[in-house]
Amino acid sequence: MNRLTSVTFWILLGNLTSAQVAAGEITLTQTAPVIKAKTSLELSSSSIQRGKTLIDGPTVHPSIWAFTSFGLGVGVWGAAPLENRDGRNPVFYAQKQGEFVKVDSYLAYKFPQTEFVTVDMILAQYYYPQDSLLKNPTMRDFITKIAGPFLLKPFVSIAYGLSSAIKRDYYIEAGVQEILLQREPHSLSFNALTTYRRPDEETATKQAGVGHSLLALAYNYGGIRLTGSYIFKGRDEVIEVNEDTQYSSSLSYTTWF
Repeated sequence: MNRLTSVTFWILLGNLTSAQVAAGEITLTQTAPVIKAKTSLELSSSSIQRGKTLIDGPTVHPSIWAFTSFGLGVGVWGAAPLENRDGRNPVFYAQKQGEFVKVDSYLAYKFPQTEFVTVDMILAQYYYPQDSLLKNPTMRDFITKIAGPFLLKPFVSIAYGLSSAIKRDYYIEAGVQEILLQREPHSLSFNALTTYRRPDEETATKQAGVGHSLLALAYNYGGIRLTGSYIFKGRDEVIEVNEDTQYSSSLSYTTWF
């Protein structure tokens, strides 16, 4: 799954009031509302989604998320080129500077974390405003992500296509993500994953099999994050990756308020 990287906005709301009877009088105890917000902006050398080149050049990725304290959340993510591109991308034939070529929206629910597992369920919608080849520029997925909050943080993400060209497709990502070194405000982390795709027989546009694998290393300093990623190409009939975009780097800044 890519990898849900970006402008992120979190809001956790809580406002609990309790009545206490003490020494014959009622005292109201009110906890302060829990409001936590995070915003970040990512600039990348290229945009590669699910192993496929989305934008073959400098890209900006903004996003916004909002979550309630009981786990329900919504989010929006986008990708736009920072320069005009024409004819160099295998998916979109024309990309104008600053115009979004992909906009994702999400409705998510995060189950309460246990000692052994975390579970997220996400309804995702992908919109391709610039793609003239698609009969329907909107696609939808239902994603289930399961992760272990222990050594190496293993995870598996299963996306099931609900509409359009990906209907009844299964797209699976499995990997690990862990912090290698941490000394505030510095940290060094890595992410490794591999993917598998099984298209529906009636709507298949690719064959089933391993699509690609990815290895990423990230350095964090406070709110600054520098990431380098390398994609190991899978079977050609399952996924196609431009040779010049197998490696990508990104720089993001995050601030909390």
